[in-house]
Amino acid sequence: MQEYASSSIAKRAFCATCGTHLWMRDTADDAPYDLMPGIFDACADWPLSSEVYHDQAMQAFQLKGDHKRADAQTYRAANPQTSEVTI
Repeated sequence: MQEYASSSIAKRAFCATCGTHLWMRDTADDAPYDLMPGIFDACADWPLSSEVYHDQAMQAFQLKGDHKRADAQTYRAANPQTSEVTI
């Protein structure tokens, strides 16, 4: 496993052999790990509950469904610590 400080507010980890994304974590010491759903075999059956930056997704990757969505402006207004992160 390799860790990468992707910004001043978050770290990410990936498999050093195949590159699979494993987790993301805020840099705060007590922050929980956000595990990437693709590492679990059963994830194909999990319902999508929310999506952020949906307005910046490639046309080919528009996610279908009736889940919560937040565009970049709305998400950043609610999470000002993300203002330095570019997508």
